[in-house]
Amino acid sequence: ESFTPPTSFAFRGVVPGVDGTTMALLRHAIDLEWRDERTWMTVRSRVLEATDEARPSLAGMGQGWNESFDRLAAQLDGAAE
Repeated sequence: ESFTPPTSFAFRGVVPGVDGTTMALLRHAIDLEWRDERTWMTVRSRVLEATDEARPSLAGMGQGWNESFDRLAAQLDGAAE
């Protein structure tokens, strides 16, 4: 959707159903800010549309993001060594 280097970007995502239909449409926005000698990242996700069947997937979205960022941090720590 948009990209403003090096501070922010936004994109849309879908939660697909088993039959290939879209169960949920989401918008994710990521902001990067240099502060205290570090890059701080803020992630905001918004559900634009969703079916009742999407509720379990959406309920686990925060945990999924956290797990992804934990893996990213581990990769970055390894690259810094």
